[in-house]
Amino acid sequence: MREQIVEVADRQLRSGGWSGLNFGTIATELEVSRANLHYHFGNKESLATAAVEAYVDGALSSMVELVEAHDGDIAGLLDAVEEAIIDRVRLLGTDATCMCTQLLRDAGAPDALRDASRRFWREKMRLLEKAMAAAQRAGTLTPASSPSELATEAIALLMGMEQLAMVIDDPKRFAARARGTTARWAAAHRAEG
Repeated sequence: MREQIVEVADRQLRSGGWSGLNFGTIATELEVSRANLHYHFGNKESLATAAVEAYVDGALSSMVELVEAHDGDIAGLLDAVEEAIIDRVRLLGTDATCMCTQLLRDAGAPDALRDASRRFWREKMRLLEKAMAAAQRAGTLTPASSPSELATEAIALLMGMEQLAMVIDDPKRFAARARGTTARWAAAHRAEG
């Protein structure tokens, strides 16, 4: 039951942030009592914390695997991340938005959740910086910019793709518009030689 509750909380946090998380709606969807939810999580913040932890663990594990699988191949890494975003939008629609981004936008979210969201993005940035440095060492990425600057650009591009999905609000049209965006970025930052 805990996992089902966290899954529904995940969807609610992605689509509506802290203010979108609602015990009553979760209880109705899962056909359980609110007391059952409180038994498992106590309060809204405990439930949100469990959902954020599950999301962060999964997202960062996936990112670590991608970085390791594409050692030195930044174009391949970014293409894989782009495809993952497109797949998430196809499966979840606008609920594909990053939970941590939603929580950072929601001024009413508890500080602990906003801090966890910031730590998530800092770790994602660190992983991308590592990937950028590996690509520079491999000679496939321009040394003209620092790994930190390149990672910042890539994060902005990827976050923008998620926002674009919300604007277009049609998974097929989004895929057609978004596909190839990271390849163009990688080509523009390819090492000369």
